[in-house]
Amino acid sequence: MDEFIRRGLTFRKDPRVVVRDDSAPYYGAQIEERTLLPVEGAQIFETRFEDWLPLNPPRK
Repeated sequence: MDEFIRRGLTFRKDPRVVVRDDSAPYYGAQIEERTLLPVEGAQIFETRFEDWLPLNPPRK
């Protein structure tokens, strides 16, 4: 997740530093390493983060 956020900030030329904390909760829950991965049979679409970013500017 930290690399995902880093890429978004870099694209938007945002100088903030991402600090990884493996014990931080995700919306109040502790997650395992593979918790946010799709399950078998999930539909995976071809949109890449790099394609989505320019079409979704930051909100003001």
